[in-house]
Amino acid sequence: MVSGEIPCREIIFGRHDRKLLCDFALVLRNMWMMKRLMLCLLAALLSSCATMAPPAAPGTVDHVVLFWQKKPGDAGDRQKLIDAIERLRVIEGILWLDYGTAVPSERPVVDDSFDVALSIRFKDVKALQSYEADPRHMKEVNEVLLPLTKQVKVYDFTR
Repeated sequence: MVSGEIPCREIIFGRHDRKLLCDFALVLRNMWMMKRLMLCLLAALLSSCATMAPPAAPGTVDHVVLFWQKKPGDAGDRQKLIDAIERLRVIEGILWLDYGTAVPSERPVVDDSFDVALSIRFKDVKALQSYEADPRHMKEVNEVLLPLTKQVKVYDFTR
């Protein structure tokens, strides 16, 4: 057998039939390799689609809060704000909660003057209202968030 040749069984009909069987085996092998390649490509395509964020459900509400610290840029106060925000995470009705700091920008339409931003998604307006009245929310607002900030802006929107 020549190196790289697909092993074939000797068939009663002779050498010509053996050649056809080998060609057929080669075709089957190539088809199997093509199927494998297509499955890999499909998996790669689907995995890239899986990283796209799904749209928010109709009726959900986003609650966006911007905080300006009394001592702008103070790392200790910023951490206290973030710790208070983290404690809000356990309140029922929150679908997700995230926070961060301003991204510096030279663009005139971008307001990067705030110190900390908070974004929370709720199932609906009723869940937002329940959150706003929750004693744990009120405690963090009155004991940490308002004492450390000179300005707070809130934006609520729904789909």
